[in-house]
Amino acid sequence: MLFRSVTHILEPQFEEETASSYVSRGYNFIGGYNIRMKNTLFELQPSAFLQINANMFQADLTARAVYARKYSAGLSWSTNATSIVSGNSIAVLLGATFGKVEGGYAYSVPLSAMTGNTFGGHELFLKYRMQLNKPKTGKSKHKSVRIL
Repeated sequence: MLFRSVTHILEPQFEEETASSYVSRGYNFIGGYNIRMKNTLFELQPSAFLQINANMFQADLTARAVYARKYSAGLSWSTNATSIVSGNSIAVLLGATFGKVEGGYAYSVPLSAMTGNTFGGHELFLKYRMQLNKPKTGKSKHKSVRIL
């Protein structure tokens, strides 16, 4: 599956007394796929995220393995090239799903010269999945899952 989007499509400009600037147009691409392994309870989920504008290029590549649709583990590699910060990082991902609740933990470590000043970063997430009742036949009263 591949998604594309454009941010700041009109490139808004800001003018102040001493200077003027603008926000450059940005392009986002995200894609991924679920690969079921034959005769096993494992599923591989590779994904990629690219963000590009006039001042920056960022890429995130992730590979996750999911066991029994309940437990997950993976690795993620990120690169960030801006006029201010440049560097790569790698992250270890762990997660679990219990019913409608999913939680996870990630630990990332920069691979650039900044590694001497940091021990890395920790992230936690918690997600709750709500059931969307869609009719099996006929038209749905919802035009979008974003606007229910």
